[in-house]
Amino acid sequence: MMLQSNTPAHKPRLLIVDEDRIMLQSLSQFLNRDGYDVRTSDNPGDAMALLESGHAEVMLADINMPGVKPAEFLRDVKRRFPHVVVIVVTGYGSIEGAVEATKTGAFDYLTKPIVDDEIRVIVEKAVRQQSLLFENQTLRNQLDLRFGLENV
Repeated sequence: MMLQSNTPAHKPRLLIVDEDRIMLQSLSQFLNRDGYDVRTSDNPGDAMALLESGHAEVMLADINMPGVKPAEFLRDVKRRFPHVVVIVVTGYGSIEGAVEATKTGAFDYLTKPIVDDEIRVIVEKAVRQQSLLFENQTLRNQLDLRFGLENV
């Protein structure tokens, strides 16, 4: 999957995954106002389809949804879409959950209720992280073209 830069012509693309539709709507509207291209999903299957279509660079996901094994879902996302920066959002926060999410590849871990300023800062950091991943990949590709993989 190709990473994309976050330039003025390219609005950072976010995917919000939560079974709470009110949460999806309010968070989506808030982040849209901040200039993000936001998609939402109320279930993991649709979320994976949106990721497959290349929509998201950053995903905010409540991984404590009915029928979802949190660590398994997060591992699957990071395995299939390693370029996607994942922020875990949960209403059932614990130190153990935060540690497990981070070990499984989450960029950050938030507990509900979400504070606007907090989510704004974390999403900005996540977008910056994704931008650095894109820049790193671009530079690696340029080195490969110039010198070949065996010399890098």
